[in-house]
Amino acid sequence: MIVALTGATGAVGSALLQHLGGQDWVEGLVVLGRCRPDRLPGRAHFVPWELGDLWPGEAVAAAVGRGVDALVHAAFIIEDTPRQAEAFAANVEGSLRLLSTASGAGVRHITFVSSANAYGLRSGPVPLAESDPISDAPHHFYLHHKFLCEIAIRSFAQLGGDATFAIARPCMVVGPGVANSALSTMTSDPLFYPAPEHSSYQFIGVDDVADALARIVGSMAGGTFNLAPDDSLTVRDIARAQGHRAIGVPLWLARKASDLGFATGLTTFSSRWVTYGDPVMRPSRSREVLGWQASRSSREALRLISDTAQG
Repeated sequence: MIVALTGATGAVGSALLQHLGGQDWVEGLVVLGRCRPDRLPGRAHFVPWELGDLWPGEAVAAAVGRGVDALVHAAFIIEDTPRQAEAFAANVEGSLRLLSTASGAGVRHITFVSSANAYGLRSGPVPLAESDPISDAPHHFYLHHKFLCEIAIRSFAQLGGDATFAIARPCMVVGPGVANSALSTMTSDPLFYPAPEHSSYQFIGVDDVADALARIVGSMAGGTFNLAPDDSLTVRDIARAQGHRAIGVPLWLARKASDLGFATGLTTFSSRWVTYGDPVMRPSRSREVLGWQASRSSREALRLISDTAQG
């Protein structure tokens, strides 16, 4: 099988690239991206492409010309930006152009790397299965963009074309190469957060995400797959596990403070990233269809944040 991949310079895409490079069933890799990855497996070929590309046909044609059977789309703008129109054009319009073009060009299997955030503004403790409905959150750009992409991909799948579509929803990813404003917040002391005793998160190692994505591609499985361990942690648990303090603040105050900090350059995120934690998921189909389970609990994976921060 020949696999194409976007987002290979990001943490998840990079881990997946190296994982696929070590699989006997992968005959070749085509990496679509703006920058050539530093570590490119010997069987990999690089094709220039940008997430906001208005006409991805040339890049897709180059990939299909190399016999690509499957595409994993892991490129996405995650960090907050004042240029929201550009983020929408890249994350939503760019993603859907790429996926529809790939499907029309004959790529047989397409995986979109989504997020637990596609479920919207929900937080634990009751875990959500793949069959539970997703929900929109228009103010929160990342949640909103993942939701819109998932809805569109479901429409693609219902059109009955030759391509099989899969959606992978990881919880908060941690491990080597993973660095973002959310993880920086989790390691702060004191940790100021709305309702820290009720706001919940799950954590998964980037290596486990790569393993799950490879299983999806290798089996050509379709549908949605939640990628998470069985446990979850409250923000107070997260702080306590690191020997830190968690201090509760009203949600409205946290949002106003983050907006002020973002506008003045003191913080890297605005109220678009301030919520009562993340949705907690149950990886039912991942276990049943893929035979996959996380190798670490959320509490064990949390240690990877500290290791990354220190290393």
